[in-house]
Amino acid sequence: LLTQLWYREMNDQQFAPDVVRGLLAATAIEAGNQGPDYQYGFGIVDCQRAADLILANKAGGDNHIIRGSIRQGDTVEYSLTVTSSATPLKVVCSWLDIYASTSASTLLVNNIDLELVAPNGTTIHYPWSGLSSGAAGDQTYQFTRTGSNQRDNIELVEVDNPAVGTWTVRVKGTSIPAVPQNTVLNDATGFVLVSENAMGNSQERFEDALNSGSPVSIPDNNATGITRTFNVSNANNIKNVRVYVDVRHTNRGDLDIYLTHGAITAHIETSDTSTRDDLIGVYPDTRQYDDDTDAFIGTSAAGIWTVRVTDTSSGNTGTLEWLAIEIDYDSTTPANQPPTADAGSNQTVNEGATVNLNGSASSDPDFDTLTYQWVRLSGPAISIQNSNTATPSFVAPQVANTQTVVVQLTVDDGNGGSDTDTVSITVNNVPAPNNPPTANAGADFSVTEGNTGQLNGTASSDPDMDTLTYAWLEVGTSLVSLSSSSSASPTFTAPQVSTPTTVTFQLTVDDGNGGSDADTVVVTILDSAVNNAPTAVAGQDAYSPWSGSVSLDGTASSDPENDTLSYAWTQIGGANTVTLTGANTATPGFTAPGVDDVLVFQLLVDDGNGNSSTDSVTITVNETGAAPSGNVSSGGGGGGGGGGCSSDGDQTWLYAALLALLGTTLLRRRRRA
Repeated sequence: LLTQLWYREMNDQQFAPDVVRGLLAATAIEAGNQGPDYQYGFGIVDCQRAADLILANKAGGDNHIIRGSIRQGDTVEYSLTVTSSATPLKVVCSWLDIYASTSASTLLVNNIDLELVAPNGTTIHYPWSGLSSGAAGDQTYQFTRTGSNQRDNIELVEVDNPAVGTWTVRVKGTSIPAVPQNTVLNDATGFVLVSENAMGNSQERFEDALNSGSPVSIPDNNATGITRTFNVSNANNIKNVRVYVDVRHTNRGDLDIYLTHGAITAHIETSDTSTRDDLIGVYPDTRQYDDDTDAFIGTSAAGIWTVRVTDTSSGNTGTLEWLAIEIDYDSTTPANQPPTADAGSNQTVNEGATVNLNGSASSDPDFDTLTYQWVRLSGPAISIQNSNTATPSFVAPQVANTQTVVVQLTVDDGNGGSDTDTVSITVNNVPAPNNPPTANAGADFSVTEGNTGQLNGTASSDPDMDTLTYAWLEVGTSLVSLSSSSSASPTFTAPQVSTPTTVTFQLTVDDGNGGSDADTVVVTILDSAVNNAPTAVAGQDAYSPWSGSVSLDGTASSDPENDTLSYAWTQIGGANTVTLTGANTATPGFTAPGVDDVLVFQLLVDDGNGNSSTDSVTITVNETGAAPSGNVSSGGGGGGGGGGCSSDGDQTWLYAALLALLGTTLLRRRRRA
């Protein structure tokens, strides 16, 4: 019944032998002599009282049944409060010792001594102690309590009328030899304290979730095994740490168990040649091999702890049924240990890219909460976003060539400890994407044989303002030799031809950055023995206001041989005669009459080689100089009727129109002649 109660209240934690012994001794009913004796032992088992103590231990958070560990020369103390001297004070210390060698002078291999120190701090109460050798009548021997017990691995200190106040439960590692027996290497042993008075302890147990769930299979003959994790937030230093394990296995000799925290790993169960099944125990334990956890003592408990269980041989299998770690804390405040800053790995990025910094690998041995601060130390200016977080960012600056930005991270633990680290960000220049140029080979033109022609590609352009190179190529013929095929404006001598001949030139421009473009120009080579007539262009018809200043324009006239043209302007129509200024130039001028009129002018151009041509232009003069907005009505009576033209009115407009029509007819006849 006690076992069932224990499993229920302690979440299936093993009901270990040292716990059972201590629980029964602390709650037994006195029989025979006071204290233990060789006839009744510790008394008669009181199941009700033992059950009540289990329940009280659960309700008090494991403050009535406490497991501890001790080493040679250690003293471990716990507090205990007495509120009434009417009830005796009883504390039991129980541990499992290994067997002594046959030649040993003492029966105890690991000797632990229990003492109770009264509230005055000086009065010490010792455990009951019996005989070290047997004789007739020993069953009635009265145990004494005048000093330490050097022969038993269970000790009971009993105070009949305890003083009210805070007592100290003191456990001393009187003799914990490093090598108590051959093949059993151990310099630590575990113990259990049991009392109906609650004891104060700085202890915490962390149970695996599997304790309330399903067992976890251990892979057979697999070095990786299974790993269970515990997260401890208490940063106090460690006095002791132990591991509770319940493994059901067909060959416990196949098993290895490792306890790891930070950089420290303890090999607490080593594979041996045992063929026994199951492995149920608490490490460190006197009965086990070298399962000492000394390496963890004095370090901060905070952080991740792992227990790894492996099966090193094939053919036997098992499961992990129950697992917990238990830590005894040092009540003294540990000295602050500074953090370690880690600004992350160096990076190489392109200008304009987002750079993500990462200081999350920074750490603190005391697991203090860290604050972060990032600053630029050197290199081009940057703007760090969220510079007080573990993972800020910035946009890589624009650079003309490769530059390096050095950023420093400072981490602070809030307890006076800080550290710095730097990270270098190499920023590469990224050339802008190239835009291709536009080739322009110029307008088509003609040149007479024997004369010098010039190509013109200077209107070619590049949007990136790159320097262009030029390459001219004659396409389809081989008639011309250019002065320089790589010049923007090469020249050539027109070859001799018997008839007008066209030559096509292709211009290719290149920007030197992978961009190019091409354009063509057609050059007509003229035969100098045949003179071609020029073309006269007198310009567009126009309107002028009364007395307006008018300029005529014959500059669009041309000659196919590029002969020099002469110009001759004459007035061939209009009611009013005007005086042309510069009548022998391409752009003469005159002053319009002060009345409505239609003036017609003829341009004659001559190439000086016997050919000429004419063209005419009409200038309509009215009051405003603007074209009429509607048709002129032929109706309308005298006296200013509906907008028509009266027969009695001014007939100048009709005369001008007839004159213009007559002039056009004469001009057409002349051209036909």
